[in-house]
Amino acid sequence: MKTNGIQRNTLCCQSSPNIVKLASLVLIILLLHAFQAEAKGTAYRKKYRQHLSKPALSAEWHTWKSIHGKSYQSHREELNRHSVWQANKKFIEAHNAKNKTLGYILAMNEHGDLVSS
Repeated sequence: MKTNGIQRNTLCCQSSPNIVKLASLVLIILLLHAFQAEAKGTAYRKKYRQHLSKPALSAEWHTWKSIHGKSYQSHREELNRHSVWQANKKFIEAHNAKNKTLGYILAMNEHGDLVSS
């Protein structure tokens, strides 16, 4: 297209806003991904700090692990197994509190860090 002797490249003028939009979209996606990864990391660190802030429970957990020869490949796996173990421990304690009506008690065993299916 010629205007007053100057040729304009209409394709370049039309595609520039599209390139800017695409680059902006890619940047937004990357930022969202980074924020999501940071949020997951922050939640994990918060949960791990809570785990470490309960020394009596932590000592009981470590005693149970050593009795049953338990070890885990990562801190994250140990945190997850500890959460399961805690839930199972609470279930056992609640059940045993009703011992008079049920007539039997439960105890923690080597499967205390596993989810029942």
